[in-house]
Amino acid sequence: MKIKLEYLDIVDFPDKYHAPKLKKLVTSVRYDQEEEDSQKTDLIEIVMKTLDRTHPDYPEAKIGTQISVKFGYLFFNMKPDTVSQTMKLFIAPPNENSKTVRLRAEEDKTTYTQDSDHIMLKINIELQELSIKLIHQRTLVCMAELAVSHAAIAVEKKPLSTHIAIILGNIQLFDTNNWPNTIDSNLEYEKVQPYEMVGVGEPSKNLLEFKMDSYNPAHPLADNPNKLFNHIDIKISSIRINYLQQSIFRLIDYIQWQLMPAVRPYKYDLVLIGMPKHIGEQNLANIQFMDIKIHIQAPILTLKPLPTSTNYLEIRLADISLQNGIVKDSTRFKNPCKPLDFVYCETYDIKLNGMGIYRVDGENTAQISKRTTLGLKLERTLMYDEYVAVYSDGQPPVGSPERFTFDMSIKMDGRIAPIIMLLQRDDYLLVMRCVFFNIQYDDVKEKLFMSNISMEFQNQGRLASNCVL
Repeated sequence: MKIKLEYLDIVDFPDKYHAPKLKKLVTSVRYDQEEEDSQKTDLIEIVMKTLDRTHPDYPEAKIGTQISVKFGYLFFNMKPDTVSQTMKLFIAPPNENSKTVRLRAEEDKTTYTQDSDHIMLKINIELQELSIKLIHQRTLVCMAELAVSHAAIAVEKKPLSTHIAIILGNIQLFDTNNWPNTIDSNLEYEKVQPYEMVGVGEPSKNLLEFKMDSYNPAHPLADNPNKLFNHIDIKISSIRINYLQQSIFRLIDYIQWQLMPAVRPYKYDLVLIGMPKHIGEQNLANIQFMDIKIHIQAPILTLKPLPTSTNYLEIRLADISLQNGIVKDSTRFKNPCKPLDFVYCETYDIKLNGMGIYRVDGENTAQISKRTTLGLKLERTLMYDEYVAVYSDGQPPVGSPERFTFDMSIKMDGRIAPIIMLLQRDDYLLVMRCVFFNIQYDDVKEKLFMSNISMEFQNQGRLASNCVL
């Protein structure tokens, strides 16, 4: 079976937006090409192939169902008001039945006896480019743009294992608000100069590679003694972050007060009931852990007085590694209703092999700090709901010193070598300029972009805008 969609356009209230790129809600037409040329790349192509075990090609392929999906270009304008109304068409409003949910459902106890080499389902997805523009609801200005390009996803589902591999060629985050000369009207769209805040440092490398292998306890590769059945390996290479504090704070405010309420238009009053004891016992008896490894290769953080500055600070980090582990702790609980030797905790070991601060002046670079190292170890408890359900049965009332208690605190142990700066007068002045324009500078546009400000401050902004001649 083959399904193909050449292009897609969804238009909403185009008269509200003066910028041509913002008139449509969704489009697959690239703005930097003629419409005829951009439609040569289909929006989506889906090919599905299913082989029965009796098919002549099955012994060689050993694949039951194979799905191949290819995406071309898709551009989405995140308009909170439109998205909110659209989501209400697909999400039911809250009712009495939605106020109570259970913390955890019982696990699937299905057993498989088929051969582990048979691939039940194989999915391959390719994405050329996905772009999301974040449009402010009040000013109708595009605040930022998120672009994901050259992505590939591969999924293999076998009777006793699941394998997922994801490759992202590049993830870019652009500031499109022209900070510090902030644009506050969509009439000024021609003045927009996108500034990359996050992106890949070396175009020849993939920004992110993700791999996950999940095994059934009956699989030969399952680590049953340590109860490790899921393995995640993440590699991030050559990421570059250009820090703009004001733009980042406004983006966080936008996500919290405009984007999230738009995708979740209704507020649900969920009351979580306690986990039943028998489910807690089952989960503790069939506990499964995950092995996580994350490696970030030499990220770079830049701090500039202005986006166009050629004289700025650059923080160069060496490789960063994160490795989790499972430990047994006998000090995090008191007064269980029956014998309990230990509880499981998860640790995260974070290591930074080196960090240095550099001054960049055009093509010239000078180190202004000694290299330093950082080590951080975190520990958190696991299976809290299960332990409470099983070991607090028939306990004294709340507040009693004999009641079962469970320590959920996160323990942190960090070590950092001394940071020694070697500053001359010009270096110090550069540091002060970077600090001033990122922390102290005010473009007097806060009342237009921030949502969590007082109503009096907002009313002052409305009065001021109404006085414009």
